[in-house]
Amino acid sequence: MRRSVSNPRVVLGYVFAVMCLLFICLLLLTWVYAEPPRVEVGFGAVGGTVHIRQSEFRDANLGSTVFRDELKRRLESTKFMEALRAGDSRRQVLFVEGTPVFVHTTPPPELDANPLAAVLPGAVRDGFQEQALVLLLCKVDRFDLEDSGGGLSVIYLFPRAFRVVQPANSWIVWLQTRLPGMPDTTKLTAESELANEAVKRDIEKQVRLVVEDCVSSLGN
Repeated sequence: MRRSVSNPRVVLGYVFAVMCLLFICLLLLTWVYAEPPRVEVGFGAVGGTVHIRQSEFRDANLGSTVFRDELKRRLESTKFMEALRAGDSRRQVLFVEGTPVFVHTTPPPELDANPLAAVLPGAVRDGFQEQALVLLLCKVDRFDLEDSGGGLSVIYLFPRAFRVVQPANSWIVWLQTRLPGMPDTTKLTAESELANEAVKRDIEKQVRLVVEDCVSSLGN
């Protein structure tokens, strides 16, 4: 045994194995701390519906073809997206410069038994293929029993969202949950959800501002 330990080849073999192990550990630690869990913009979806009640705007017919065509024109203008971008003060912006806006208008209910189904596939395709903000203008005859005046529903969809990003390697993720200095993924998830909710509020605010501007321009 003493001869084996004192053998230079055996000693060099042990030293080489230890160095390899240390190198692997160092490499893993570097990977762990180089790619910590974080909130980034990536594949996902931000969507919702803005209900514009006719009772809020007595001076214009929200369901008329003239109003919806003018609203479509204004929502597709660069001014609308510029306003969204200008109000985005987050570290990472969701709407990068040049993000297109596509607006689809559903056909009248009397022309199609399910107006939304007629345009929804094309709208979703536009959103994901073009990485665009898609809006659907839907005429509504009645929102609820208390308000039978109807109005417009503006459905919006954007195929990107804030989300928590982690390494794909499960061993690295396992190590990150046990080593000090790593961000709390629960807090990161809450942060991403708050960011997405803020984006929804921004979209809904800008849609309402455009509607109000449209009403003042076309109102009786």
